Amino acid sequence: MRDLITSLSDRAEFILVLLIGFGYATFASLALFLSSGGLQVPDQGIPVSDVSAYSTIIYELLMLWVISRILKLRDWSIKDFNVQISLRLTLAGLLLGAIYYTVYLALFSLSSSFFDIIKETAATFQINNDNLNVIAAIALSAVNAFFEEILVVGYVVGALKEKRGITVAINVSVLIRFSYHLYQGPLAVIGIIPLGLLFAYVYARWGRLWPLIFAHGLIDAMVLTGYPGP
Repeated sequence: MRDLITSLSDRAEFILVLLIGFGYATFASLALFLSSGGLQVPDQGIPVSDVSAYSTIIYELLMLWVISRILKLRDWSIKDFNVQISLRLTLAGLLLGAIYYTVYLALFSLSSSFFDIIKETAATFQINNDNLNVIAAIALSAVNAFFEEILVVGYVVGALKEKRGITVAINVSVLIRFSYHLYQGPLAVIGIIPLGLLFAYVYARWGRLWPLIFAHGLIDAMVLTGYPGP
């Protein structure tokens, strides 16, 4: 297995890492999108419980471990992802989260004025967190933020930036992020695409991953704990 992994081409490595990281999530998201006609989410909202939260945490940590073993054999190291933590970068993450949320609110307000489907989907797209405690919500937010950003931005942009250019790297990152959020229907267009563009650009421009992780975790925590949205 070691020889097989080390002999992979860069393209094969890229596909393998993304399949392990997001293959299941993308398939499940696409299945839900198609089953609902791509226009709505279940009336009861998206159920998230302690069991599902901890199951997701275990799954994502396991996938990260597998991917880390592969990337280590491929001469990647944690330093390649620039995950330094500092007060300055944490404050930058707080600002990044605020910028994204402001943009999202503006886009939601504008798009819902022209498209009723946006308002209808938002009315039903609520997290059902009756069986989710705060500790589980925060733990899931932290692990999921790290999992997504280190792969869909840190890895994707890092792997493509020098070889394909910043524009391609950013667009591929956004496309991958959008693919496993299709279950959100029309809200994914105004919520996930702007976030993907903003986060990928910030990383491509400044090369610091912690602000993205912190902002993402903060946003997830707000959603999971029932912070009122638009």
